[in-house]
Amino acid sequence: MGISDTPLTLGVIQARMGSKRLPGKSLRNLFGKPLIDHVIERALFVLEVDQVVLATTTNSEDDELTSHVSKRFGIEVYRGLSRDVRSRFVEIGAQRSAEYIIRITADDPFKDPEHFLLAQQRLLESDADYYNNFEPQIYPIGMDIECFKYEALVRNSMEDLSADSLEHVTWGLRRGLHYKRIHEYQSPELISSRLTVDTEADFAFCSALADRIGKGGKYDWKTTRRALISLDTHEPKESQ
Repeated sequence: MGISDTPLTLGVIQARMGSKRLPGKSLRNLFGKPLIDHVIERALFVLEVDQVVLATTTNSEDDELTSHVSKRFGIEVYRGLSRDVRSRFVEIGAQRSAEYIIRITADDPFKDPEHFLLAQQRLLESDADYYNNFEPQIYPIGMDIECFKYEALVRNSMEDLSADSLEHVTWGLRRGLHYKRIHEYQSPELISSRLTVDTEADFAFCSALADRIGKGGKYDWKTTRRALISLDTHEPKESQ
């Protein structure tokens, strides 16, 4: 299992310690290890070490995050502008001559590595500029994946200077009329659940879910789905 480096595909994980609602969440202990570790380990399940990059800020509050990730995983860390997240992706892609980028958000500890593979495959087969699996929503929040051509992101960075695009990276690719987009279509599953960490309530829920999965649990949606249903904190009828 793995993503070929021809064409070169990078997994770029965006993270920071300065969350307004949950400061320092990237290094908070979730089932025995920092939240960021869960995300990086899942990326490394299908990507080589030199294909994964952490994109964080130059703010001093991110020094500890940078140090931890560098020592623990040995992946590249890029530090850029805090208010222009998109520029971090553009600079990383330029430095590494990337052809495709998988955008990975660091507050989602249950992403399925198979979805990374699927995202790249869909783009290669279709020659589209952009892919996601959340428009329409088919998984809980936190299982979302985006993959796009680096060249398309560069084009967008030159023509779209909106605050939304600077902050949300792919905003222009998702809405621009001249970008070719593809999406995943299937029956939605458990979409009322939140598998992301944005609040204390999210953190408590994701901790309980990680505990239910247990050590040695597979990095896939099926395993997460079974654990999610077993928590019985939602309406499971849509997946029965």
